[in-house]
Amino acid sequence: IQCRHKVLHVHFNDSLADSDHITCDPSNSDGCTRCAPLASSVCCDIHNPNSLSQNNISLPSKIAHRSCTVKYEMGPQEFELRDALEEWQELMTRRVYGDSTLNDYGPGVTMPDSVLDRIIDCAHQHKISTIDDLRKETKWSAADRFGSDVIAIVQCIIPVPVLLPVFTTAMHPRQSLPSTSQSSQPVIARKQPRCSACGIEGHTSKSFSHTGSSVSHQL
Repeated sequence: IQCRHKVLHVHFNDSLADSDHITCDPSNSDGCTRCAPLASSVCCDIHNPNSLSQNNISLPSKIAHRSCTVKYEMGPQEFELRDALEEWQELMTRRVYGDSTLNDYGPGVTMPDSVLDRIIDCAHQHKISTIDDLRKETKWSAADRFGSDVIAIVQCIIPVPVLLPVFTTAMHPRQSLPSTSQSSQPVIARKQPRCSACGIEGHTSKSFSHTGSSVSHQL
């Protein structure tokens, strides 16, 4: 299209449009300087690509979504936490805004009841331990101002359990023991006896004498 303004000119049919800035000031040939359309020094990114590079728009950072909580029945700890937070609400509202504000608007000026309920729900599931957690889970505008007091109350009544580190002992590879089976031992050949009388292996002179006597006895 060669120019981005061309689409607008064609859509609104600017070529047939008449400007009435001349009628505002007939004494001036250029018409009224206030009503006259002003020509921009920068047309578009096609004609002036370098002129628009300085107008960088930074995208907003992503907002952390709060955690999902499940339904539960409040126990003694949750009721104790509610009483402590309500007492803190009243005390802090009186200290910061005065008795008149406390009487007219209630302790919700310091901390809305919805934020108080959310703190109890998150404390039940141990999701709040820092001011950043409080800000993320409640979206409370006064989290930075009063967050340290609220965290101290929560940790006193429903503390976050501390997980102890688990140490594991590495298993050493078992060394193979030398085999004691007969198959691993070398077989030593037994030396044949030698006869001292005749010098032939396989018998001795004693065994030959016994054999000879037995033969002569049979005869």
